[in-house]
Amino acid sequence: MTERPDLNGLRVCLPYYAAIYLIDEGKKRWIPSEQVYNALFTPLEGRPYGMLGNNFTHRDGVIRDINIKDIANGSDIPDTAALFKYSDNQAVYLLDGKAPNHVKRWIASPAAMNHYFFNWDKIQVWNMPYASSNIPDGTPIRNPSGVFEFSLDHTPKTNQELIDYLKWRALL
Repeated sequence: MTERPDLNGLRVCLPYYAAIYLIDEGKKRWIPSEQVYNALFTPLEGRPYGMLGNNFTHRDGVIRDINIKDIANGSDIPDTAALFKYSDNQAVYLLDGKAPNHVKRWIASPAAMNHYFFNWDKIQVWNMPYASSNIPDGTPIRNPSGVFEFSLDHTPKTNQELIDYLKWRALL
């Protein structure tokens, strides 16, 4: 099995199979239900989850390709996955991992949000300040184009985020 970070953000499935996967960190991660899919992603153009047909692509962005079986398996998207932001911060996060090992993964830019087909309308605002959160940071979700896009609404919180920000500033 091969890791494919170049495919990060794609949603894929095998032709004639119901299972939909997200390619994330180079691995395919199973989206276990319609409820989980709808909590995170843009709608499937009126078709129920698992009823996608056999076309290579649809307008919903899910790619049907027999070669996905060659992509390494990652952890399943958890039933508790959610898009959220804190009441005092505009940065958007993906709640990932299974309890009690949740992590928050910063979605680094609007371009990353759109590339992953995350649904802007599903972002929950948590009624708590960022400083009072005890959820550890996970790997940020970035736009895989290779161009770092920094959101001025997000303050760098790790050395790597600061380095990325400084590199981004150097491009201006």
